[in-house]
Amino acid sequence: MNTLDNNEIRDLARPRKNVGISIYLPFNDGTQGDLKNPALLKEMLNEAREKLTVDGVKADVVSNLLKPGFDLTADETYWREKFGSLVVFLFSNEFHFYKLPFAYEQKLVISRYPYLNPILKDFLTNKCIYVLVLAAGGSKLFKFDRYGYLDITTKGIEKSSKEYADYFQIERESNYHIKRGGAGRTKEGLISHGHDNTEQLNKVRATEYARIIAKEVKSIARVDNLPLILAGAKSGFLAPTFRSVFDGSGLLEGYIPVETEPVNMGMLQSEVGKILDKVENDEEKIALEVVTNLLGTGLEESLPDQIIKQTSEGRVETLFVNNEQDVFGTINVFNGICEAKVTNNPEDENLTNIAVINTWYKKGKVYFLPKNVIGERPLMAVLRY
Repeated sequence: MNTLDNNEIRDLARPRKNVGISIYLPFNDGTQGDLKNPALLKEMLNEAREKLTVDGVKADVVSNLLKPGFDLTADETYWREKFGSLVVFLFSNEFHFYKLPFAYEQKLVISRYPYLNPILKDFLTNKCIYVLVLAAGGSKLFKFDRYGYLDITTKGIEKSSKEYADYFQIERESNYHIKRGGAGRTKEGLISHGHDNTEQLNKVRATEYARIIAKEVKSIARVDNLPLILAGAKSGFLAPTFRSVFDGSGLLEGYIPVETEPVNMGMLQSEVGKILDKVENDEEKIALEVVTNLLGTGLEESLPDQIIKQTSEGRVETLFVNNEQDVFGTINVFNGICEAKVTNNPEDENLTNIAVINTWYKKGKVYFLPKNVIGERPLMAVLRY
């Protein structure tokens, strides 16, 4: 399997009866990358074989467990595409492998559940943002996260861009003002039909175009309720016009200057990353202030066993995770009631993973914090009630 989504992560997090292995393999982007990557996976599988054998696992059990991984190393076609990291989970009668865009450190873990810590933050808390690239005669709408983007330009935007293209042919040259050629001739473009008040008419048509784009954007923004940032040419003459007519929520201050013919996606991705960092930091500060104000009110919790129960009930609004300390324990569900017990035994369930996934699944927010912020607590939660 090569597709990893949030539901898949939730299923992977469950513990198994017997140990398995988790492998994180960063892509080797050398001249022999297509050869070095499967060779490195083979080395890690052999390392896992040695460790499992030392731990007393029978040789035939180890061979059956690792066979799908060795088979993958021999599949030449699989290694032709680049990837950020290859993640492999091998358990009894289970083989999961994913090419991910995220760059992870090389790691081998033997446990009763897939080692998910590196990818939890990227998949369950990865921020997204809409980016509207405004361009005369060709606006585009994208959905970005830290690692990629989707072009979600609607047919309505494409149609209106084509219809208004003639009006905005010389936008990059004129910024509303008409350009004239030699001998008094007027260039074809924005307005060139003998009107005296060209600037005013240009603004009217720019407003008409902005209203159409705004309507299309709002119809999409209502679905995911994500922040929206504007981008486009350095002149950005459509940006203030769009702001004046857009009455939707989530429109951020600021503007990303970027080439639009074609759109410089590399530069856009870089700038979006900076904006997402700021959005996440601002949200984190607000959430921590909320925790401080809730201390002593009964709407905060720092006991992992209680947090597990509360996440299963959908009571956790915000979960803070110590990204330097996991907590382990056992979970029992009886008559629909979830009870957890902390054991600090790595062979038991990873309660951190369960808390994160439950919180996300119940529409809560999750923040991964360094130890110097959250202290010695592995988990801390803000409750809905």
